[in-house]
Amino acid sequence: MVLKLRELLIKQAAIHLHNFSSESCQCLTATQRERILRWLASHDCLSLNLIPSIRQNLLSIPLYSLEFYKCNQLTNDMLIEFAEASHFSRLKSLIIHQCTQV
Repeated sequence: MVLKLRELLIKQAAIHLHNFSSESCQCLTATQRERILRWLASHDCLSLNLIPSIRQNLLSIPLYSLEFYKCNQLTNDMLIEFAEASHFSRLKSLIIHQCTQV
C-alpha cells in the first residue's frame, strides 16, 4: 500500500502527539488537527493518557468537523472533555458512527 506524504505526516503527528508542545502545534490548521484526531480514532489510539495531549494540542482552536467511525475507545466522557476543551463553537459536522461506548 502506498501512502501519500500528507497521510504519512498525519500518521507521524498522531503517533507522536504526546511529544509535542502546544507551541509546536500552533502551525497546524483546523483541517490538519481534524485529520490527526480522525486518524487517532480510526486506529483505536484514543486512550485516557492521550486525552491531555489532544486537549492541549488539537482542540486549542475551534474545529469544524469531527468524525468518529467504529471507534470502540470513544466514550461519552471523552466527548464531554473534547466539547469543554474546544467549546465546539464552530463545529458544523459531528459524525459518530458505530462507536459502541457512546
